[in-house]
Amino acid sequence: MSRRAGQLLACLCLLVRALPPAVAAGPDPLFTFGAVADIQYADKETKGKRQYRRSLELLHPCVDKFNAEKPVFVVQCGDLYDGYGKDRPGQAQADALRVLPVLRGVAAPLYHVVGNHCLTAGREFVARELKMERFHYEFASPSAKGWRFLVLDGNDAGYGVMSSGQIEWLGRRLAAAKASGERAILFCHYPLLKEAAPNHRLQNPEAVLAVIEGAGCAAAWIAGHDHAGGYGLRAGIHHVTLAGFCESTAGPSFAFFSVFPNRIVEDGFGDEPDREMPLDTPPK
Repeated sequence: MSRRAGQLLACLCLLVRALPPAVAAGPDPLFTFGAVADIQYADKETKGKRQYRRSLELLHPCVDKFNAEKPVFVVQCGDLYDGYGKDRPGQAQADALRVLPVLRGVAAPLYHVVGNHCLTAGREFVARELKMERFHYEFASPSAKGWRFLVLDGNDAGYGVMSSGQIEWLGRRLAAAKASGERAILFCHYPLLKEAAPNHRLQNPEAVLAVIEGAGCAAAWIAGHDHAGGYGLRAGIHHVTLAGFCESTAGPSFAFFSVFPNRIVEDGFGDEPDREMPLDTPPK
């Protein structure tokens, strides 16, 4: 199949994809955001299920869909490019500079999560090209009043390890959210629960789980890394692991999350399923 034919097929898959009934019917959501994980583009041959070059082709219709639906923001959940190991950063940088302009076509505010493969291009390159002053941070959206969004760095203390300092920062920001009567959605490249990611997770999840479960305002943890994807629920927090984009079997795999007062509805595309996730009573 030619590149052009592949792009047309992916576009057709998106055009025929309808919103799930929970979103299509009833009141409008408070806001909707988009998310994608493990695009993992590289100019190299397919390996197993990872179709590195095809990711670039599929990213065009994915960006088009993000722009057509107009979410309030989009989060890229890590491993934007595959890399070649830490000893060949130049090649990783070349791939990054090819895929980044396509992703930057997203019209909505675009936020990045740093994955382990991202670091093969070097921390300075990542910080400069993704315009990140730090790899863990928080942001807000004027269209999502009453909600706070936190991005975590799962590699600041080593591969798949979150430092105690960052975990303390997370606790402080969640305490501030609760004090303001806000709910929080958290993004990290690494999943925390085995139910949500049977193969690959953060190496020190329990320390993080203790903080987010004790905060009383965390609604969801959205991650990538484990390309099979998955879902788990613990202590009222929804753990969503997005299907790996680079292993998409038909159209591109990504999702929209529509947030309502009493639930979050995931509208999945490609290999990413639909989900309806109830929310507990908002924090007082």
